[in-house]
Amino acid sequence: MKPSLLLVSALAAALSGGSSVGAAPSTNKPTATREGLLQLTTANWTTEIAHGAWLIEFFSPYCGHCKEFFPVWDELVTNKEYQRSSYPDAPFTLAQVDCISQNDLCVQEQVPHFPRLTLYRDGKQVHAEYQGVREYTALSAYVDKEAEEYRVARGVSNEPHPIVEAPKVDAAKGDDAKAKGDEGNKDKQVDPAAAAAPAAPPAVDQKPKDEQPPPPPPPPEPLPQGPNPLGKVISYGSPDGPIKDPASLEHMLSKDGGDGACFVKFFAPWCPHCKAMANAFREVAEALKGRVNAIEVDCERNKAVCAKYGIQSFPTLRMYNEGEATEYQGGRGFSAMRTWALKAGSASGVRQISAQELGGIGNNDDVLFLYLHQAGTPEREIDAVTKASRILLTTPVHVYRSSDEELITRYKSRLSRGSASGSQASAGSLSGLLAFKDHDLNRPTAVYFPSALSPQLTAPSAAADVAEWLDKERYATVSEVTGNSFNDIINNKQGAPVVLAALSDVHHSGSVLSTGTGASLRDEELEAMRELAKGWRERGGGGAEGTAAEATRQRQERVLFAWIDADRWASAIAKYYHVKPKHLPKLLLADGARLEYYDLPSRFVSPFQKQKQQQQRPGGKAGTAAAKKSWIDKAEIYEALDLIWQGKGAKPKSSRTTLDRGIQGANGAFESLFHHSFLSFVFLVGLVAAVVAYLRSRADQRGIHSARLPIGKVD
Repeated sequence: MKPSLLLVSALAAALSGGSSVGAAPSTNKPTATREGLLQLTTANWTTEIAHGAWLIEFFSPYCGHCKEFFPVWDELVTNKEYQRSSYPDAPFTLAQVDCISQNDLCVQEQVPHFPRLTLYRDGKQVHAEYQGVREYTALSAYVDKEAEEYRVARGVSNEPHPIVEAPKVDAAKGDDAKAKGDEGNKDKQVDPAAAAAPAAPPAVDQKPKDEQPPPPPPPPEPLPQGPNPLGKVISYGSPDGPIKDPASLEHMLSKDGGDGACFVKFFAPWCPHCKAMANAFREVAEALKGRVNAIEVDCERNKAVCAKYGIQSFPTLRMYNEGEATEYQGGRGFSAMRTWALKAGSASGVRQISAQELGGIGNNDDVLFLYLHQAGTPEREIDAVTKASRILLTTPVHVYRSSDEELITRYKSRLSRGSASGSQASAGSLSGLLAFKDHDLNRPTAVYFPSALSPQLTAPSAAADVAEWLDKERYATVSEVTGNSFNDIINNKQGAPVVLAALSDVHHSGSVLSTGTGASLRDEELEAMRELAKGWRERGGGGAEGTAAEATRQRQERVLFAWIDADRWASAIAKYYHVKPKHLPKLLLADGARLEYYDLPSRFVSPFQKQKQQQQRPGGKAGTAAAKKSWIDKAEIYEALDLIWQGKGAKPKSSRTTLDRGIQGANGAFESLFHHSFLSFVFLVGLVAAVVAYLRSRADQRGIHSARLPIGKVD
């Protein structure tokens, strides 16, 4: 049964925050589209895609993945417009379909999740879905390849040939101009006597027109101030470049170099990964123009230089900012590298803000840290926080600082007075490092007191202590597990287990729904997950302030909360956690350190019954039941987690694959042999016997065994 479009729109509006019809959308919120982008509808779908090649993004304006992907899509649409306009005989066009407003069309095209990228040629679907990396560089290459293949199939030249419209001339205006020209010529008729007079001799210094010197060239456009003025990659060792030898490279990367931050790529020409990212790095250099230097070092030609900087694999990407190196661990696409480089190359990892700015930042950042300190706070403490903030460079999380008295007063109860150094100047100064999540600035989720750092700690050790706390608290209330974030979340440095929710746009408690209605229910399931995580944090299991004993207990019971898109990563969760579509939504506790997981209790709630309940009046019995009915029972899950910590809960299951378990078993067997001499002897004897038996059987088959040779008297 096809869901009602009115119901889909109502659910979407409710999930968008319950704003009124006339309310203006917040400009601070991320979006999945913008005005001016080509969107197809049920009305124009057939006629539009009938001619040309089309890459269609099926999306929902409420889909988190779509909002995250939109900057890449927007850039792709802008840069690939020429694939349509320059080849009118074989155009390649990029367009969107809003699956909330065009639900019937998305059902017709069998769209299972968002965002979905599908290729069409002359009205026919070519590929079910784009399967590559959703980064600009990979998608750009994909569009170019498909566009060229389409032109070849249509017999169209690869030379751009846009339609150039001839200028239109108004016939009436042309006649008027001709008449005026004739009249002007009459006025300019030369007097016969003047025409007969000899021409005046030319001046001595006058030259014929064709011998006049050319005008001087325009002055060169001034280069922008700051690093990377040309927006180009600087190659180490280039004879016409600024970095010719190890000394000049060391100076440029040092704190005293004065050339600004440097994003350095150490590579080898034969490295396939280096070749794949070469174009993206050049694009990044252009995007960093006037902000951050982009440098490349060929480690095949400059082995000694790369050895000095400890390069062990290719490509290695590092940001050198004020002499401190930070290695880049993210994706090698244009968007990911540009975003990170702009953040890592900023003048400071800690931005100074006012009370007025904090509100806008809080609306935009899922997680943020605010370091408040009054005048008199020791520089040692401020330096520790500033240097520690660099641990967040590879994340979307920021540290802000402020001495605004309005903020000091607002959060005074969360700050500490004085410093462990005991100096008179800092005795009355308030300071504190606050963590905020979920766009809630009323109450910090955790607090750290840099003023309590022991004066016996060295500066690097003090910064490391602050960095450890920042790294622990930087996770959102509920993080999303993707291909890029899997290791960071599941295999987190703290070794914390993860309460993981597998959620689908399509599969809900044994029912299969259309993407529009299913996405709305998925958002409700995710909201229940957030409430579960907040309850755990308030319960004291999420890590907060307290005594040393409490901190130890909280460290033991620390849990991260996350969710994974069960449609996009269906094969992965089936492989590692044995989750199938019929199990969704599914809740489990993943222990990445031990490669184990526990099934956690959850309820199946019929989506059709839930829709029926939501249509009842709020005061009715069904409405009350709907409010209480959820796929998660917080008390039941908290009890299950407590039992697991006590060793009384369900037995863990292995998240290793069959091959992983086989290899681990073999490793364990070999390890036992090496530790037990008798077993080793028995194993070796058995191995030799097996080899001998095998060789004898092979010899028997070939008929060359000595016992079977024809032995007899020779005549």
